[in-house]
Amino acid sequence: MKTMKILAAFLLITTASMQAGIDPTTEKPSQNLRNQVATLLEAPPLTVEQDMIESTIYFTVNSKGEIVVLDVATDSEQIANFVKGRLNYAKVPAGASTAGKLFNIVYKIKRS
Repeated sequence: MKTMKILAAFLLITTASMQAGIDPTTEKPSQNLRNQVATLLEAPPLTVEQDMIESTIYFTVNSKGEIVVLDVATDSEQIANFVKGRLNYAKVPAGASTAGKLFNIVYKIKRS
């Protein structure tokens, strides 16, 4: 019975850690990298029904200096596809210190 309790606790902890999703050790990108991402995401060809839509973009920069989008936390599939289409494998002149790190950016689209 004791081993069943230990096994159940182990499964609960394992399941909870898998449900957590993105690693919480992501960091804010440098101002230069943030500006480059903002430039790539300018003028979205989307129709926004709400006053503002906010999403969080999780990405990394590979060793070739390309952005790789890991996840776009949003309810709108249209926004997720737009962000992935614009950012995935876009070249950015980033230093070697950014390669392999995980970043997150909050992306807001306001209705005009």
